[in-house]
Amino acid sequence: MGTRSITVVENEEGQELCRIYRQFDGYLTVMGEELKDIVMRGPVVGMKDIRDRESYLGMGSLAASAVAQLKTYIRDPATGHREWKSPAFDDNRIQLIPLGIHDIGEEWIYTISYGGDGEYAQLFAYDTYGKERWEWDAEEQDWVQ
Repeated sequence: MGTRSITVVENEEGQELCRIYRQFDGYLTVMGEELKDIVMRGPVVGMKDIRDRESYLGMGSLAASAVAQLKTYIRDPATGHREWKSPAFDDNRIQLIPLGIHDIGEEWIYTISYGGDGEYAQLFAYDTYGKERWEWDAEEQDWVQ
């Protein structure tokens, strides 16, 4: 049995944009770290230059990038190295699920929220078993409770 997780990506108005289900490795040290890497790739902006390869053009861009990266790159928890894997062969570990779905055995719930134009998105983690809430602190480069 895997450690299931759900990741909710919200749009700029705080409404649910998409919901990503992960079958296993959903705990903070794997899924949390992968989401942190996605969020820290660049800020969310309303307008961007064509040469800008780091910023996300809105939360929709961040959501699409998150799904693409989670489906195609497998991270080795021991080394942190990523290996590309065809999304057709990901063993259904990453799926989009209908908005609002929960109570499917998830141990972790992650939320990625808009942090403001030109700012990094906010990332939160909630351990449903331990009832602990964590937030990624971009300045401290660490998870804080």
